[in-house]
Amino acid sequence: MLEKIFDLIKNNFKNPKLYVFLLVILLTALVLFPYIDANFFYYSRVNDRIDILTKVSEINVEQIQENEILHKEYNSILAEIQKQSTGSVGSVFIKESNNTVNLIKFITGGSLVWIIALLCFFIKGFKNWGYRILGFVFFAGLGCVFGLAAKAIPTIANPMVNYIGFPVLLIIVIALLATGGKNKKSV
Repeated sequence: MLEKIFDLIKNNFKNPKLYVFLLVILLTALVLFPYIDANFFYYSRVNDRIDILTKVSEINVEQIQENEILHKEYNSILAEIQKQSTGSVGSVFIKESNNTVNLIKFITGGSLVWIIALLCFFIKGFKNWGYRILGFVFFAGLGCVFGLAAKAIPTIANPMVNYIGFPVLLIIVIALLATGGKNKKSV
């Protein structure tokens, strides 16, 4: 099965639709991962943490404090547990509750399309102002959709990743779509 997927990618290497499809799959996985993590992996992690807590609480701390080597090892284990809990995969994706971060994610997600909406008033191909207004309304609405999509994507480690990442992905998709119809072979 995996060989068939690699053959499909290899055969369609120069097809921009493949990259758009893979990008959509990646974004869908990023959006769905926190929900899958919360419903399936979370309980396993909690059970493991309870087991660790039970075992650690059974340790006789007085005996550990008497022996310097055991005391250092005990502190090292506790520090490693702390480090693991802050660096786990579940902590990379943050469910954002900060309204300012959500607003900035919305603005950066729709900003490129809103710029296109503003450019509709300056396109000379639209001879009628009705078409310019219609184009503006269409792209303004599309910008809102992209803004909501950017807001729905969980914050990845730091909000700056989302602020910069979503517009860059949007530029890549637009570039792939814009160059996808051109045939580079000359006759």
